[in-house]
Formats: sequence, C-alpha cells, structure tokens
Amino acid sequence: MNSTTQLALLWNTLHSAQRSLSHLERELSKMVQSDVERFIVLYRWASWEVCYPWDGIAVTDLAHLSESSTEDFCDWIVSQGYHAWLYACAQDNHPAQLYAFRDKSTSFKGFQLGVWSLDVDARYCGYQSPFCLAVRFLQIKFNVDYWEHANELHDRYEPVIC
Repeated sequence: MNSTTQLALLWNTLHSAQRSLSHLERELSKMVQSDVERFIVLYRWASWEVCYPWDGIAVTDLAHLSESSTEDFCDWIVSQGYHAWLYACAQDNHPAQLYAFRDKSTSFKGFQLGVWSLDVDARYCGYQSPFCLAVRFLQIKFNVDYWEHANELHDRYEPVIC
C-alpha cells in the first residue's frame, strides 16, 4: 500500500466518523484486521508528526504541556482531520495556535474544529478518544492487544507521513 493510500485510510475514516465515536466504531467494523491495525499506526504517526509527546508544546509563554497532555492534544489535532493536521504541521505555524479551540466547535482558517461525540458502547470504557477506541476495538474484535504488539505493528505498517 503506497503512502497516499495509507493516508487516505486514516483521513477518510476520520471524515466518515463525523466526530462521533459510535460512527468511528461503525467505520472500523467494516475493516479487516490489517486495516484497523494500519489505521491505529497511522493515527499514532500522524500525532507524532505534530509533536513528539516528550518534546511538549508551549501553549503560552508560561505554560508548557506535559508529555501526556501533549500526546492528548496532538491526538485531538489528528482527530480534527487532514486540514487541521496539515495546518498544525506546517513549518510557519505552531500547533499551540489550535489549543484554545480544543473544547468547542468552530471554524478556523477555513476548516472546522469540533468536539467528538462520546456516544459509544460501554465496551469502550476508559479514555474516550478516536485512537483509544480503535485500540480497544482491535482488542475486542480481533483479540490483538496493540500495546503488546506496538513495535511489531509499527514496523509492519510504518507509514510515509511527510
């Protein structure tokens, strides 16, 4: 699968989910195991393309996000879709410009930002995000624990993001 097709899997799935975890579950249920695995790996790589969690993001002159908060914020940027992600990754922009919009729905620079609907089956308990739902979906449907096989999956599906 070439890089364009890989990225289309990520962005088309997120777009089809319409910022709803239950819709994302529906989209994932249409996929074979390898595509769900690929989606998860692409999501993680796209998040890292915004900023590595351990680098942190300065959101003001005095406030710097922790590693965990940086990861959550970068995952949120990916969840907003291709245009928000591309904006955050652009050399002249800084992801922190999007930080103020993480809890509201609004238009920004010609693209929509919004909050995800958490209307999801109780089987997906825990942290409610598209990435976490996909990880749990992989475990429930295909009996694959992403966290146990992360290195292997990332080696298998390493995308070309840039």
